[in-house]
Amino acid sequence: MENMIIDEGYDITKNEKSNFTAEQIEIIKKYHVIVLHAENFSNKSIAKKLDMYTAQVSRLIKKFYEHNDVLFKSNTTNIGGHNKKLNTPHKNFILNKLDEFPKTTQKKLVEELNTEFKIKTSISTVSRYLKTMGDYKNPKMAPVISEKNKIKRYDYATYHKNDMFSNVVFSDETYFELNKYTKKIFVLHGEESDYKNKFNNPNFKIGVWAAISKKGKIGFTFLDQNVDKFYYIEILKNHLLEKANSTFGLNKWRFQQDNAPSHKAVLVKEWLEENTPKKLNHPPQSPDLNPIELIWPWMKKEVENKSPQNKEQLKFYIEESWKKLTTKQIIRTIDHLRGVIQDVILKNGEFIG
Repeated sequence: MENMIIDEGYDITKNEKSNFTAEQIEIIKKYHVIVLHAENFSNKSIAKKLDMYTAQVSRLIKKFYEHNDVLFKSNTTNIGGHNKKLNTPHKNFILNKLDEFPKTTQKKLVEELNTEFKIKTSISTVSRYLKTMGDYKNPKMAPVISEKNKIKRYDYATYHKNDMFSNVVFSDETYFELNKYTKKIFVLHGEESDYKNKFNNPNFKIGVWAAISKKGKIGFTFLDQNVDKFYYIEILKNHLLEKANSTFGLNKWRFQQDNAPSHKAVLVKEWLEENTPKKLNHPPQSPDLNPIELIWPWMKKEVENKSPQNKEQLKFYIEESWKKLTTKQIIRTIDHLRGVIQDVILKNGEFIG
């Protein structure tokens, strides 16, 4: 079994009547996880394809990277009294519970674990294990997508499922806020902190438009006014056309934009038809299908870390973060889109957070 070679096209879920034993099939599935992971399938996609829990997939991939083998087994044993070591069934129970109910607290996990296995373990034991696997985080907000737009998202993903996006220019606008504080501070148990974030008054927001591609940064500009159809065309004229044509060659690139009102204006559509080679039909309610949406959070974190105190500093640090952005980062975010597209197809157009 150590020298087993798995065909990338082989699907264990479709070969139920094989000559393999149940144990052999489980081993094949474990190696199949690594094959799909190497093909850039997301953990959720792998779990759905192989009829597994996402947490199981994550654990197998982690084990593979740590021990270079998905079949590695630890020699640790339980200690008397409190169960200070969790064995494999205990860990699977915890991960499966969190996979099904992500909001389950550690206290609840301990209660259910002790009841299920008739053991006596502690919150600290469960907490130590969970820290090796992940962390509790605030969930992202996901839009409620209409059935009509789910169909559009599914159709878009199906059409582009084999697209490498090597000649696509992705664009978007966003706003940076002066008084934006997301970093946490450390406070001792039972104490309160006197630390307070300083609030600059008045507050400022600065808008930017930017465009990226697999060949790097294409365009960037600050927004001096609300983006109506006339101002938007001016932005595209001054910050898109020349760089895109010089980067890819005249009429050898594709353009992506979202469905903001100014983007959908008849005048803008006519201008794009006359001046850009081809426009991707980006579906509504689909920020997850635009790679630049992963660039904005990184830039905003970079700016926040500088703690700007006024509008001039805010603008300076925004521009500095754009200059710091590398082509390697951009390529990574665009390649990530292929996994998102696979998930959109698997989820029939649902939003992928």
